[in-house]
Amino acid sequence: MVRGPARQLHAATVGGRIVSFKPRGTRLCPKLCDGLRKISPECPRGLGSGFAEDTPVSGVPGVGFAKPHCPGFSGSWYTFFMLRLWIALLVTMLALAGATPAADPLVTEGRGAWDGVKNNVVRAAEKMPEENYAFKPVPEVRSFGQLIGHIADAQYMICSAAKSEKRDPAGVEKTKTTKADLVAALKESVSYCDSAFTGLTDAKAMETVKMFGRERSRLAALYANTSHSNEHYGNLVTYMRIKGLVPPSSEPRQK
Repeated sequence: MVRGPARQLHAATVGGRIVSFKPRGTRLCPKLCDGLRKISPECPRGLGSGFAEDTPVSGVPGVGFAKPHCPGFSGSWYTFFMLRLWIALLVTMLALAGATPAADPLVTEGRGAWDGVKNNVVRAAEKMPEENYAFKPVPEVRSFGQLIGHIADAQYMICSAAKSEKRDPAGVEKTKTTKADLVAALKESVSYCDSAFTGLTDAKAMETVKMFGRERSRLAALYANTSHSNEHYGNLVTYMRIKGLVPPSSEPRQK
C-alpha cells in the first residue's frame, strides 16, 4: 500500500520500484499532469493507469510516493508543488520589479500631506458659521476668524521662502474680519502654496533656501508650512467642538 498523499493507490513494489498498481478512489496523476502539461506539453492526456510501470518511488524502502509519468518532468508531487510555488513567486516579483515607480516620490509624498491639511483647514473655515468667527474660548487667544487670517499669512510667508520669492506680508489677520473675506484670502494663500509644488522635482526640492534666517531645503520649508497649518487646524477643531460642530477630519466618510 502506498501511504501519505498517494494513499488513494494500491501499489506493489519490489526493491523500491513499482511493478504494478491498482487505482483506488480519486486518481491523482491526471490532475498532476493537467498542471504539469503547462510546463511540459508532452505530458500525454488520458494516462490510463496514471503511473508508468517500473516507476521509482522514494521514502521507506519498498513503500513510498510514486512519481507521475510525465515526459520532461521527473520530480515527485512535492517537487512539483514547490516548483509551481516558486514560479508564482517569481512571476509576482517580476511584476513588482516591472511596476513603474512614482516620479519624484519625495515631492509626491510632501504634496499628499499638504493636500490633506489644506482641505481640512478650508473646509473648517467654510463650515463655521459667520456669527462664530469672532468666538474666543478665552480672551487671551485669537478668535476663530483671526486664526484663519494667521494661517493665510503664514502660508504666504513660508511658501514664498520655498519658492525663493520675496513678497510683502499679506496682513490678512489684521485687515480681514468677515467670513467671506477671510475664506477668500485663505483660498488664495492655498493656491499660492499649491504653485510651490508645480514643476517641483526631487532634485529641486533638495536645493537650499533661506527661511527664518536658516538654510533649509525647499521640501523642508514646504513641510514646515504643512506642519504649521496642521497645528492651527487643531485649534480650529477645538473651537468647532465647543460650538457643537463636527470638524471636517471627523466627519463620516461617504461610502
